[in-house]
Amino acid sequence: MNQILFATDASVSAERAKDMVRHLLQSWPQAKLTVLYVTRSINAYEPASDESLDAERAAFKEIEELAEHEWFSEFPERVKCKHVYGEPAMVISLEAKEHGADLIVLGGRAVGQPDPLLTGSVSHGVLYISQVPVLVVKGDATPEFAAV
Repeated sequence: MNQILFATDASVSAERAKDMVRHLLQSWPQAKLTVLYVTRSINAYEPASDESLDAERAAFKEIEELAEHEWFSEFPERVKCKHVYGEPAMVISLEAKEHGADLIVLGGRAVGQPDPLLTGSVSHGVLYISQVPVLVVKGDATPEFAAV
């Protein structure tokens, strides 16, 4: 494993996925990580307000700070953060393919049912369209109990 793409929005399910990513980085010392934050494209008929764009930029900056100084601080040379705009499932899948990712990691809704419709719209979309392997971390999954 050389390249991991971690798509996050800093939600509860993404928090669990972040723990899995840390475990993967510890297991593969050569692996590099891209932390990806996607801002959903705004409908052309409803232009984004300056406030909403500022809020998205601030959300990315917060994720970037957390990723570099808390979440993955023990891997400073191996982590980069990126903010992109578009339809999240499509953008995540394309970014992974274009950057040679070996694995996409993202959180899914924390539900107990194995119904794919309850996975979450973004994670379900990535599972459906990605040409790169996808790991969706759901529920109370932790690295100690997850199969890698």
